[in-house]
Amino acid sequence: MQKPALQKSLSEAQKPALQKNLSEKNSHLIVLEAVLEAIEIPGSVDDQIQQVLEILISLQWGSEQSRLTDIYLIMKQLGQWQPVISSGPLEGCQPDVSLSIDELKALFKLGSAALISGVCAGCQSDPSTEGCYSLPVFRGSDQLYGVLMFKMPGNYICSNDDERLLRLVARILGRLAERERAGQEIHQLTKRLIGLQEQEYRKLARELHDELGQSLTAIKSDAVLISNRSKGRERPVYQSAEAIIAVVSHIYDVVYSMMRRLRPSVLDDLGLVATLESYVKDWQKRRPGLPCHLRVLGDVDGLGEDINITIYRVVQECTTNAVRHAAASQVNVKLERLTDEAGDFIMLSVSDNGRGLAQGSRSKLGGGFGLLGMRERVEGLSGKFTVESIKGKGVTVHSVIPVTNQA
Repeated sequence: MQKPALQKSLSEAQKPALQKNLSEKNSHLIVLEAVLEAIEIPGSVDDQIQQVLEILISLQWGSEQSRLTDIYLIMKQLGQWQPVISSGPLEGCQPDVSLSIDELKALFKLGSAALISGVCAGCQSDPSTEGCYSLPVFRGSDQLYGVLMFKMPGNYICSNDDERLLRLVARILGRLAERERAGQEIHQLTKRLIGLQEQEYRKLARELHDELGQSLTAIKSDAVLISNRSKGRERPVYQSAEAIIAVVSHIYDVVYSMMRRLRPSVLDDLGLVATLESYVKDWQKRRPGLPCHLRVLGDVDGLGEDINITIYRVVQECTTNAVRHAAASQVNVKLERLTDEAGDFIMLSVSDNGRGLAQGSRSKLGGGFGLLGMRERVEGLSGKFTVESIKGKGVTVHSVIPVTNQA
């Protein structure tokens, strides 16, 4: 008869501990949710890691004694471990990491033994702190990205659950670093592919000029000679010669237009502004009913071939889209060079007053090149590419490209 009462008494005694454990686990989930949200916010990897470290400090999680005071991400630079990102001031952290990568890997896999205390000389000399717990952050399976150092107060108690959370955060940061490396590799590959594409364009334009262009010129010269000799004498021959001249002239104009689109020679000879002015002038000749206005502000000379050809391609694609897809009646191109505290950069805006982009068409517009191709070119130069569109009110494409080290 005593058993139910005893069981009830034990259950009542366990309630506070169970509630405390549940509260700690719930706080861990809140931290993880905040961390996952932080790494999805657009920005640099350093900014995202900074946010994660601040979250671990600001949110009250785990046991009451496990309140971290500072967190550092240290990385090896020029052969020495240096703190590079911190939840607080970087001063005062003097890392002394002497463990090898293999030792760090082994510790990381051991679970509770993965936390290494006493690797920060600054913390060891500070009477208010017990030291640092440290966790290696691996990018992929074999590359050490850095070490997370958790500065702790003298009464720091790291429970198994707290430790699991910190290890999970270290893994998340490792995945973030791996994603950054993959993005950099894609960035370099895209830049290389675009460079190869431009080389092929240039080669094809040169071959069209040297081979087909010269052949057309020879045919036209012979036809002119025949026309001159047969004029007033052999009317059928004269008419045929004039017809050949007209057809050859048309073909030459088409080929010349193709060569300019493939690789505008004026870009190499006279620079970006002259190329854009020539492009707009030709545009107006072909489409007198669709005005295209060009506005250039500041000095945009000497930007370098990569920036020049990227700006030209973006203008070329946007104006073509205005005709093919937008049903626009006006196109405006604005090119400006600006300088602020962030540095020197080029801002290009191309807008039309057409029908705007339909939902889901932002990556498809323009066929093989399209918005995606423009974005890859601009971001390949460490630039930013954005598209603004209101249905029925047109499209504006913005490209911002840093000038430093591009020329």
